[in-house]
Amino acid sequence: MRAMRTKALLVPALLLLVLLTLILTGCTVGNIPTPSNTTPPVAVAMGGVQDIAPGVTASALSYTDPTPYDKGDRKIQSVGVDVQVCDAVASSVTDTRWTLIDSVGHIYTNTYNPYDDAPMYPEYADTTAGQCVQGRIAFRLPKDAIITTVRYTAITGVFDWMI
Repeated sequence: MRAMRTKALLVPALLLLVLLTLILTGCTVGNIPTPSNTTPPVAVAMGGVQDIAPGVTASALSYTDPTPYDKGDRKIQSVGVDVQVCDAVASSVTDTRWTLIDSVGHIYTNTYNPYDDAPMYPEYADTTAGQCVQGRIAFRLPKDAIITTVRYTAITGVFDWMI
């Protein structure tokens, strides 16, 4: 009987240990990369170029004005951000590193849906040395969201462009 009570207590204790380990090691949810440092974001104006890693630059080129979402939902708006990443070495790029932040701090990830006929930034692509990848990333937001920042999250830090 005592062995059954010990086993019954062991399972919750192990689950608690796993949960505490995950919390203490800083595991995150989602696919937004977490930078390796805690330096505050570097902020520049739209169109500005930032060095995000040795030999790698990024730029948020432009932000499109919001338009109502075309599927009949009047509480949603669509926006597009034209971005570019240039890499001096062979590497890869992904659109999941780009997010939008609104005036109250909500963070929005992309929708993977075309915004318009503009060339889309790749969801994931390998690059060759010296290649620049450019395109539009689409976002769907609540109609009342006021976007203030375009953010690129890299392993080396967080980089912001102010709208």
